[in-house]
Amino acid sequence: MNVTETKTATKATTPSGMPDCNALTIEARSELVDTIIKYARTYGVDRIETPILELSSLVIGEEHGDIRNQVYHVDENNLYTLRYDLTKPFARYMAQNGLSQFSRVQAGPVFRKDTPAVTNGRFCQFWQCDVDFAGKTHAMLYDWQCIELVISVLQSVALDFRIRVNHRELFEYLLLEKCKLPKELYLKTAQIIDKSDKMSKPEILVELSKIGIATGTINAIEQYLFDDTKDSENFDSDEDYPGCAELQMLFRYQSVLFPNRHYIEFDKTLVRGMHYYTGMIFEVVLVDGGAYGSIAAGGRYDQLIQQMAKSEQIVPVVGVSFGIDRIVAILAKDKQVPTLILSDIFITFVKAKDTSHEQQIALFENVLEVAQLCREPELFHELFRVTVIQDPDMPLKAQIKLAADKGNVAIIIIGEMELTNNSVTVRKLGVKRGGTKIQQETVAICDLMAYLVENF
Repeated sequence: MNVTETKTATKATTPSGMPDCNALTIEARSELVDTIIKYARTYGVDRIETPILELSSLVIGEEHGDIRNQVYHVDENNLYTLRYDLTKPFARYMAQNGLSQFSRVQAGPVFRKDTPAVTNGRFCQFWQCDVDFAGKTHAMLYDWQCIELVISVLQSVALDFRIRVNHRELFEYLLLEKCKLPKELYLKTAQIIDKSDKMSKPEILVELSKIGIATGTINAIEQYLFDDTKDSENFDSDEDYPGCAELQMLFRYQSVLFPNRHYIEFDKTLVRGMHYYTGMIFEVVLVDGGAYGSIAAGGRYDQLIQQMAKSEQIVPVVGVSFGIDRIVAILAKDKQVPTLILSDIFITFVKAKDTSHEQQIALFENVLEVAQLCREPELFHELFRVTVIQDPDMPLKAQIKLAADKGNVAIIIIGEMELTNNSVTVRKLGVKRGGTKIQQETVAICDLMAYLVENF
């Protein structure tokens, strides 16, 4: 080989931020993905796959900021890109198939031109596992299920974490209405404030001044967004601001379902970079692990499917995305995942004509508690795939038929009497009246898991 050939020879190396994976890493990733999918299936979701390539116009869409520079185009006309995330492919899947009520789990690689930091779990090619719940539902059910799923998964791999939550409508209201920020500066301002987990408050305020925000507006931003309620574990606002009632519902569910540990923290500076979010947003970070950034994140996006379908029908969606490779880098060792057996259970509540709104919420909270119990693997090495009531106005007879048609083995019914007696009514499905088997039975909640395991 001559000197010229030596200089031009290609060095054997991977592209920056795209490392090879050894057997240990692949096994750890597979176990984590399997764990997420098994927990996700207890919420009645289905698995789908979408192509690695998507139309550039759909991936970029109306996004602003870094995303336009972070996508990998694969043709000279920039018509196609490697997928940037799993959210927009899911929205495209929903729009393309005309779906309005569907829930999915999907895992696979995504691609972003970014500054890699492999030791901190930041890559240009990396795996995500997404769970999304699409369709209309009752009382922030899907928002809460995303939070509850995060807690279940990360507890199972013994991580110490916290969940930062905010609401896009609240954030926009505070900036535009209370702080009187000019609308044309909103996107740049949001991008700066979104870095508050990496920059100090004085540094943020300096950056805001650099984009031409008036001193009075900066002072108002400091007052409304960087006050003492940031990182509060108990969101309790008397203000009638947009999004407050929905955030209060989340914290209420947390106090009922996780009374001994508060995972959710309200953070008014949380923005989430993607343009499509419309409601509750959240990021999951380690309690002691700032170098890694978020390990899961998500939120509500109610307009993306409508935009892709070019339709007048709004399809609400809430989703969560787990950063698989980042979590694997943190764990750095294999974990044992129990073998889980799945059966289908439908849980609903019955209300009377004079049932008050507060009584309905109490009944629904009891439904969530029972659903949580049925998804708990530590009591038995067995999980039940649980569907929770989505339309509280549907007659009970119609709900029983719906549950039976979808292959559920039982429907659990909670009424005011059951709520008072701390019990549930379990009705076996597929059993005709007059049959020899017990069709319906009242069971104390403390005995419910043993009853379900024995009978189903």
